[in-house]
Amino acid sequence: MATESPHFKEMEEILQRMVSLLEKYTPNLKTHFNLALAEDDYLPIKYSVEALQKDVADMKAATTGLLSEEDSKELLRLEELFQEEEQKRESIVRWDDVNDTRYNNHPEFPVPENKSVMFCVMDVSGSMDEEKKTFAKLFYFLLHTFMTRNYDSVDIVFIRHHSVAKEVGEEEFFYSKESGGTVVSSALQLVDDIARARYLPKGHDVYMAQASDGDNFDNDIEKSRTALESILSYAQGVFYTEITRGEQQNLWKMYKEVRSQHTDNFWMGIIKEKTDITKVFRDFFAKTYNYDRANAVSAVQAYAEPGIR
Repeated sequence: MATESPHFKEMEEILQRMVSLLEKYTPNLKTHFNLALAEDDYLPIKYSVEALQKDVADMKAATTGLLSEEDSKELLRLEELFQEEEQKRESIVRWDDVNDTRYNNHPEFPVPENKSVMFCVMDVSGSMDEEKKTFAKLFYFLLHTFMTRNYDSVDIVFIRHHSVAKEVGEEEFFYSKESGGTVVSSALQLVDDIARARYLPKGHDVYMAQASDGDNFDNDIEKSRTALESILSYAQGVFYTEITRGEQQNLWKMYKEVRSQHTDNFWMGIIKEKTDITKVFRDFFAKTYNYDRANAVSAVQAYAEPGIR
């Protein structure tokens, strides 16, 4: 594991104590961050600190006036400790703070730079059970945090789909319970329409990250192929993540055929277990991490079909 920037670990531990204190008052509050991901060595601790800060802010807002006097004092003490650690971190200039070793790998594919848009496309159809949706949301959380932290000029467009696709805000994207059948072409066509109307005329680079269990109506496969190929004709990068423990579905098979003609801007990965989430993310955004190539190949073989990359 890479050396952490100074004081980030202490900040993370303090925030976790705040969450533990507040969660007894908000047992049903949905939070942004799944602490199990923090155990993965490939998740930069900076991201977990940012995620926990969002959680604490939401929990504090939801518990206004509810805390006991004792817990209020303890929360204030923890906030003061956090501020002290944050001030210490900001006052120290260290090479690995500005240039963390996990941020120095040479990119194997393009990442957004100037005037870019990232489309986040999530399948919320009935075949996507709660575990699959959770995995998808965790992947998109990492993606959203990474993009907003590292790129000032990147727009993020959230699209949810079942039999119908629609553009939504961040809150609805992550937390809406709406579900239905599966028509993947509806989402791909919406991406294509928005990109051509809103972003291509302004010279934006276009990226798309799609997560699905791979299930799609057979009569929609060719429509999906046509829409995907249209997107790939101008997109700088398209990333498809299939979330399944079983055999790859008809969508994966079609996408694999399309990828054979678009090896420079189309990548595919599989999430079977929670630990695969950061592996897929690491592979898609290799620029963010520093890892030995042999180890990366081993990690890829653990979750991706041989020959895909």
